[in-house]
Amino acid sequence: MLTTLAMEFDNTTIGIIAGVGVGTLGVAYFGLKFWLVSTRPPNLQDVKTPNVDRLNRSALEHMAEETVEQDEAETAALQDEDAPDDLKGIIPDDPAMKDTAKK
Repeated sequence: MLTTLAMEFDNTTIGIIAGVGVGTLGVAYFGLKFWLVSTRPPNLQDVKTPNVDRLNRSALEHMAEETVEQDEAETAALQDEDAPDDLKGIIPDDPAMKDTAKK
């Protein structure tokens, strides 16, 4: 019985067995390597970037000042603008109501 099995091992069969063995060893190697690397504690070092932090802060402060100035300019422009005719038609002619509308 063993002689019949031994006789069926030709070059193709041995090549397939060797290929599967090498593939299995490769998968085991990369699996073990991944497991070792992923369970290792991280070695992170704090990188100081004072120049970048200072530039970011000054840019954000500058942007905030611009938006405040724009908001104030828009508000001043809207205060000087006359109300639309459609809106004036809705407001009653009662002087007491006009005083409340202005406040």
